[in-house]
Amino acid sequence: MRLEAFHLLATLHHIYAIVHLLSVNYAGATDSFVLAMRDLGLRYLTTWNLIMQSTYFGACTGEYVLRAMARDRSSQFLKTWQELRETTFQALIFPMGLVVFSVFWTLYKYDRSLVYPEIVDEYVAPHVNHMMHTNVGVVVGLEILLRPHYYCNRNRHLAMLRFFSCTYLTCYFYTYWSQGIWLYPLYQHLSWTQRIVTSILITFIVPSACYLLGEVIANALWGKRTYVVNGEEKRS
Repeated sequence: MRLEAFHLLATLHHIYAIVHLLSVNYAGATDSFVLAMRDLGLRYLTTWNLIMQSTYFGACTGEYVLRAMARDRSSQFLKTWQELRETTFQALIFPMGLVVFSVFWTLYKYDRSLVYPEIVDEYVAPHVNHMMHTNVGVVVGLEILLRPHYYCNRNRHLAMLRFFSCTYLTCYFYTYWSQGIWLYPLYQHLSWTQRIVTSILITFIVPSACYLLGEVIANALWGKRTYVVNGEEKRS
């Protein structure tokens, strides 16, 4: 029951954050960063992550409803649903939740103007900032602690993670080339070489490290699943 309650609370938490962001009143805003938030809000990594997590935890909650309604709880549909849910968590939800949490607060503590200028506090309440940038790390940590996760297919998951990173990076640079706007002020202070290095670090190296961290934690907590291939016992 505690797992069901956690997933429901996480879903409601994320829905609240999204509704709050959609209802922000930007009337009279003149700051370039605030205007970018208003006009290009869907292009921020924070937004992508929040939507992904909302979908994931909503799917987890929906799974309980499906199980309660299903006559055959071992049906192929439920198995496919569970496999998709688990793959998504391992490849995207856990690593990107940690990326948003760690990168945001590292830059924020160093110089918040590089990622989240003070003027934003006039439009987005501080507790919503924590919902977007702190709690997204907390909930994925709780998820891996409360539910067994057996990591396998590392190469496939890392490929999915890198594809996601490439997609976001394309969106990020396209925004600059088409709008002349850097979504994160940090990039205004960097040379092109530094921008490329920073992008590789934030969108490839850090996410991959977060994925491997999740694998280590899950293996330590839940062990590895044993299966048989061609008569030989193997561990995932």
